Amino acid sequence: MGDDARSNPDDVGSNPGDANHNPGDANPGDAGTNPDDADANPNPGDADTNPDDTDPNPGDDGYAAVNCGAYYCCALTNADSTLVCWGDDQLPEGDALPAEAFDAVAVGASHTCAIRREDSKAVCWGKYSANSSTARPSPDVAYRAISSSRGYSCGINDDDHVECWGPSSSPPKPLSEKGRTSGKQFLSLSTNEDHACGILDDKTVFCWGNESPGQPESPTSDTFTAVAAGVGHTCAIRESDSKIVCWGFIFSESDEKFSAVVAGDDFTCGIRENDSQIHCWEESSYNITPPPSVRFKSLTAGRSHVCGIRESDSSVECWGTNTYGDVTQGPDSAP
Repeated sequence: MGDDARSNPDDVGSNPGDANHNPGDANPGDAGTNPDDADANPNPGDADTNPDDTDPNPGDDGYAAVNCGAYYCCALTNADSTLVCWGDDQLPEGDALPAEAFDAVAVGASHTCAIRREDSKAVCWGKYSANSSTARPSPDVAYRAISSSRGYSCGINDDDHVECWGPSSSPPKPLSEKGRTSGKQFLSLSTNEDHACGILDDKTVFCWGNESPGQPESPTSDTFTAVAAGVGHTCAIRESDSKIVCWGFIFSESDEKFSAVVAGDDFTCGIRENDSQIHCWEESSYNITPPPSVRFKSLTAGRSHVCGIRESDSSVECWGTNTYGDVTQGPDSAP
């Protein structure tokens, strides 16, 4: 990965948003303890008229979902399904977060998308221009999962097919442009930088994009329950033994069993199956050291940090490097 990508948040998607309606579901960028259903940003609760004015500490109710992009994170409250966001603010000056209830949220490098609870339609906001139809999700389509990255987003619609949109000059091409949609139905989705991957209904991993380092064909002899697209690598949980297999710039296989996996810039983290604790590895220039002896039920990775929802109280805890915007401070630092 070159210096340009490090210095420009629009050039990174660091494992942003893989999300769907089911709170117990998990995935790549946001992984929960049931990756078989994939795409972690779960089901929240009620609604407040202005999430910017709400107490960012919803007490014992905690959070139903958390998702991080390069330098920004958002969480959905258990209390009312509204948004709490922190880090490098993506909103144009004078704008406020949507004051609606959402079932899922997916944070990219400079924009955020979410699935509205009312009608399952996707809405997006942020600093990139969305003046053309190609920069917005289809207005008449219901989505069940969504994932955002550098200047683009992709969603799984109710027909289990993938659509992508955004103004980025180099997003992964929509599958239809490659003539590869025939018969392919997706269980989960993970996007990052120049490539995207998903788990198909036969449990194989399918990746596409601009031939980025992390895109090479996944192992064809295995089936998987979750996939996580990193900046220069991709990782997935093998169905037969629950071990994590990675390919691309980082090629490795875990010794332990995992129930969830996420991938950032040059690191991988997972929730261990036996104790629900976090294990992170690879040669990372960031301090990706998870809190010891803490059990988590879901996980998401930004470019240089990780956040998770604790089992004990559904609070959000983050760790890693504050590259921009105090993203590791969690919802307590929300404006």
